[in-house]
Amino acid sequence: MRTLILTLVFVLALIAGLVAFTPLGFVLERSGLARTGAGWAQVEGTIMQGRISGLHVSGQPVGDVNLKLRPISLLTLSPQYDVQWGGAGGSGSGLITMTQNSLLAEELRLQQNISSIEGLALPVRAIGGTVRLTGASIKLTRTGCERAAGTITTDVLSRFAQQYGRQFGAVQGPLACKNGEVVADLEGRSERGDRLSVAARGSLLGSAVFDAVIETRDTEVMLALSQTEFQRDGDSWRYHYETTGGIGQ
Repeated sequence: MRTLILTLVFVLALIAGLVAFTPLGFVLERSGLARTGAGWAQVEGTIMQGRISGLHVSGQPVGDVNLKLRPISLLTLSPQYDVQWGGAGGSGSGLITMTQNSLLAEELRLQQNISSIEGLALPVRAIGGTVRLTGASIKLTRTGCERAAGTITTDVLSRFAQQYGRQFGAVQGPLACKNGEVVADLEGRSERGDRLSVAARGSLLGSAVFDAVIETRDTEVMLALSQTEFQRDGDSWRYHYETTGGIGQ
């Protein structure tokens, strides 16, 4: 029995060792990621430790991604990677676990400059600011988003309000899943009672919908909104954006 166990351990270790030297580029080319709108300029290293340069998803540049495998995870047939990425106005990190039917991302943190997000209206990008994702996790399966958690925060409205001598708190809300899509509902309020609500959702295939509503009676703010892509609806100003090919198309 002892000999059998040692033999099995040796075989598993041998398989794990061979797998560890598989080129990362070979794996990515056969992963089907390209069908979801992902692409990259160059891939270096193996699945043990590698680097993806010039990664972009549905037209949105991500930057360079570094992956480092946790070797012990090979024995469980559920590889785990410590992931870090940076460039294209953003940075982040997380722990990714892959199984035959799902991908689980945990310990996620992300910071992205508003000005670098392709597809947003130019006046919004010109305001600047950042979007932050903290304390996040997300599980993806073949049918889409199964579960997600975390908090999204942005200071873009605070920066916009400061231009007119106004004070507006951070706009924030939870990350979640609904009907296979990743969804986020954010809200923020000003010292004068103005209110902003944002509803955003996106699918693995690259489709995205973004709705923003600002409720205000401030004449200066309304004048500023009239010079953007927001449309007036009574005391509210609405902005809608959607695409079937990703936020960058």
